[in-house]
Amino acid sequence: MTAPKDHPQRKRIRLPAPAYGLCNSIFSVTVCCAGKAPLLSQETLAQEIWATVHSGSLNGYANLHAIALMPNHVHLLVQVQNLNLVTAISRWKSFTTKIFRDNGGEGPLWQRSFYDHGIRVAEDLYAAALYIVQNPQRACITDRARFTWSRWTPT
Repeated sequence: MTAPKDHPQRKRIRLPAPAYGLCNSIFSVTVCCAGKAPLLSQETLAQEIWATVHSGSLNGYANLHAIALMPNHVHLLVQVQNLNLVTAISRWKSFTTKIFRDNGGEGPLWQRSFYDHGIRVAEDLYAAALYIVQNPQRACITDRARFTWSRWTPT
């Protein structure tokens, strides 16, 4: 039996579920705004979402290695701790959607899923962090520098 033509089957983009729960696994994650709208260009919302990554709902579930908050998406380099990656990101998306709505936002903040890439060798960890923190430069968005961070960035 095939799916009806008006309801195409979604492409499966996830690894097997157990892969996301292996303690200390590291993932590069991209979470896009709904419709890729530049919702994170709103200064207050950007600041509040920035705070959630460093001290909010991801704290305790995953170690953060790098982040770039772009106008219409977020790049994270996270190491799984107490929850599997899918659950941790889902909780963070729910938490930040509430912040979005508290700031007058309507509808969804985030797209339904997220993109992930497992970091398998240590050499790829620094390269992934560098890619993330250089993302605003590559996009020629100079005012985003304050919304990037890596544990290897000099302070």
